[in-house]
Amino acid sequence: MKKRAAIVAVIAVAAVGAIALWQNKRDVERQSHALAESVRRVTKLSTVEMNVSNWQLRRDSKQLLGFLPFDCEKTVAVFYRGKVAAGFDISATATSVSIAFDHSRKQVSVQLPAPTILYIDVPAPELLIADGSLCNSLSPEDYTRLHADARSAVETEAISAGVLTRAQEHAKELLTEVARPLGYVVQ
Repeated sequence: MKKRAAIVAVIAVAAVGAIALWQNKRDVERQSHALAESVRRVTKLSTVEMNVSNWQLRRDSKQLLGFLPFDCEKTVAVFYRGKVAAGFDISATATSVSIAFDHSRKQVSVQLPAPTILYIDVPAPELLIADGSLCNSLSPEDYTRLHADARSAVETEAISAGVLTRAQEHAKELLTEVARPLGYVVQ
């Protein structure tokens, strides 16, 4: 839902810029400047969101009750899910964003920074404890560590699944659709 909202917002901003450009066809320099400013005004361009879910079996060895010299095995199944958004942080790298127009060939060249992870939303993981023994009690520190591990796992899985590549592909599609009504082709 957030992906659609972000894309709609970007398309709306681009559409306003496109309409302004279309109405002022005679002034080619004004068109170039308006489209470039439309893209620059979007500080974070989220082009793709990915949902990730998985589970891990975690085993830790600890002393019984935390201080008795008897080792006991703690076994916990951790089920996690999360949402990862990838795209371009244009505000942080404004110097690496460039838009060039070739009016005679009706081509636009857009250079964006490398895509990055813009946010990761991971709710607290669901835990399934193997048994209710003293060995399997969870401390607040255990729970905090499991949540941090789940967040890291969601990010790693999203990157492995190609979220950054998909972000770059979607950005090219978006820019192509914005330039097409103006008669331009994106390079």
